[in-house]
Amino acid sequence: MVREVWFFGDAPPTWLEPVIVFEEGDALVICDFTECGLYIASKYMRRGYRWREERLVDALEGLDPSTPVRAYNNGKALWMRRMEVETVGDLIRALRAAREWILRA
Repeated sequence: MVREVWFFGDAPPTWLEPVIVFEEGDALVICDFTECGLYIASKYMRRGYRWREERLVDALEGLDPSTPVRAYNNGKALWMRRMEVETVGDLIRALRAAREWILRA
């Protein structure tokens, strides 16, 4: 059971964004393909963690909406703070809002 989700990377998240996903204990670690995300992903890979590549929407599928999300000192953290994201449910809401804004533009 995933108790929290950690995000690493500098790009604002999007639904179809490709990500690298690791499981560390009861945390899900999601890295994007920016320099920051790949740096953290490479550390997990060197330690022998199993990983998978998928879209962000697929990585979030099936997670409890009340699961906390964490991002520290990176572009994802700034975006999540600005969008008031604290849980997976908040993240899904913010991603939908961002997608609707883009579709209207």
